[in-house]
Amino acid sequence: MAQISLFQLLTPLMLMVFAGGFAAIYLYDRSGQRSALYFALSYLAAATGFLLDFFRAAIPYQLMSFLTNGPFLASTLLFAGAMHTRYGKPWPLAAMTLLYAGTLTVNFWFLVPDPNIVARIVVINAGGLSLFLFGFAALKAAPRDLIRKAMFWLMAATCAQFVIRPAMVLMPAGQELTPANYGSSVYFVTFHFVMALLTMAFAAVLFISYGMDIVRALNRRSDSDHLSGLLNRRGFEGQAGAVLAAAA
Repeated sequence: MAQISLFQLLTPLMLMVFAGGFAAIYLYDRSGQRSALYFALSYLAAATGFLLDFFRAAIPYQLMSFLTNGPFLASTLLFAGAMHTRYGKPWPLAAMTLLYAGTLTVNFWFLVPDPNIVARIVVINAGGLSLFLFGFAALKAAPRDLIRKAMFWLMAATCAQFVIRPAMVLMPAGQELTPANYGSSVYFVTFHFVMALLTMAFAAVLFISYGMDIVRALNRRSDSDHLSGLLNRRGFEGQAGAVLAAAA
C-alpha cells in the first residue's frame, strides 16, 4: 500500500512538470503555439485530480468524488480543445461544456439521491470518452506524418481504456466495489497506472511535435529578412536549388 501511495504522489508531480513544459513552449511563442497553453492547463487539471486522490482517506467520500472527477473531466475537455487549436479547428465549446456539466450532474445523482458506485463509474467514463472523442475528431486535420500516427494510436488506446475499465466492474467475476474498498481496488490502481503511462506518452509525442515546429520556424527565420520577410541569399539559394532540381 505504501508503494501505491508513493506512485500516487509521483504521478501528479510528473504531470506538473509536463504542464510546466507546455507552458514554457507557449511563452516562447504565444501567437504560434497557443495550443500548448491548453495542453498545460489540461495537464495541470489532471495533476490536481491525482493530487487530491492522494488524500482520499482524509476527505469525505462524496466530496472527494467531485474534487477528483471535476478536474479529471476538465483535463479531458481541455485536451480535446487543445487538439482543436493545435490543428486549426474551432472548439465545439458549447457542446463540450454541456456534456461536462451533464456528466457531473448525473454523477451527483448516483452519489447522493441514489447512491450507486458502479453507475457512477459508467457515467464518468462515458462522459470522459465522449469529451475525448471531440479531440479525436480534430486529429483528422493533422498532417499525415508519424506524429499523427502516434497520436492516433495513443488516442485509440485512451478511448479503449474508457471502455475497458467500466467493463472490469460490470463483469460478474469483477470485484464488488464499495466506498470503503474503492481506494484499494484493482479498478482504482489500474486507473492510476494506465493514465500515468498514457499522459507520459502523449507528452513525449507532443513535445517532439512542438520541437519540430520550433526548428521549422527557426529555419524560416534564418532564410528570410526579419523586417521585410523576403528571402535572404541563403533562403533564395536553397529554394532556387530545389526548384531547379525539380525542373531537371
